Amino acid sequence: ARVLAVGDGTRRALLRVGCAQAQSPPRDREHSEGLLQHPWLQSVRGLRVNLITAPGGRGVLAATLAERGAQVRETHVYERARPRLGRRHVDKVLALDASAWLLVTSAQALDHLLQGLPEVAVQRLRTCRVVVSSARLQRHVREAGFGEPVRAASASGADLLDAVAAHLSPR
Repeated sequence: ARVLAVGDGTRRALLRVGCAQAQSPPRDREHSEGLLQHPWLQSVRGLRVNLITAPGGRGVLAATLAERGAQVRETHVYERARPRLGRRHVDKVLALDASAWLLVTSAQALDHLLQGLPEVAVQRLRTCRVVVSSARLQRHVREAGFGEPVRAASASGADLLDAVAAHLSPR
């Protein structure tokens, strides 16, 4: 079996549990579209592909692989759930100062956050500077009412923080 992961964090987790051949796209392509460029996924007609995922994703991998002729099966092993936000969470958002940054690696996670906060907290959050990990998220953040986001090299924590640091550094 061949094992691919969308991102390096998942690839490393797979290596730790014995999937020695696990591969992932380059750091700047850690998303469905980047994974679909992997050589293993170019000629999949007639192959069985099992996607380990959660319900509610974009469906890009499954649809594209099926279009390429693969027999696709999805196994949902976790759920993307809305966080339970209480008063203490709202208070933390309302207390953010002008230097706060929001790091966004998931449109769905951002949407869940915005839906779970009262409007006053959403408005406060929209005043934060934003770092995103992809062009798709840049568009999504703008459409969600935020200012122009900074684009990180990848979704890794280090790259997101590097993007903030680069923006704060004197030029």
